[in-house]
Amino acid sequence: MTEFSAAQWATIFNQLDADPDGFGVPRRRTQSVVLASWNIRKFGSLTNSKNEPSRSDGAWRLIERFCRACDFIAIQEVMDSLECLRHLRDRLGDDYRVVVSDIAGGVPGRSG
Repeated sequence: MTEFSAAQWATIFNQLDADPDGFGVPRRRTQSVVLASWNIRKFGSLTNSKNEPSRSDGAWRLIERFCRACDFIAIQEVMDSLECLRHLRDRLGDDYRVVVSDIAGGVPGRSG
């Protein structure tokens, strides 16, 4: 896994704080609902095949920050393990809930 250094993550978050619009982070507004549909790459197990974390803390902080800007988030194509989804929900706290559906779009003889 390629990893940003602590200094690089600090730069990313400083730039994000200065210009959230430049990163595409939605803004919450009165009387509006912010919806997001997101396919997070390899969102499944908390560890990879080498038993290393599948995501750095900086990556988790970035995902969490984006999710907090939204009212509803559809995370698509979650892998077989729901560990990452549960971990994200735990990071977001009790104001957030998770609804999970089974595989969609399957055809006889093939997975969706």
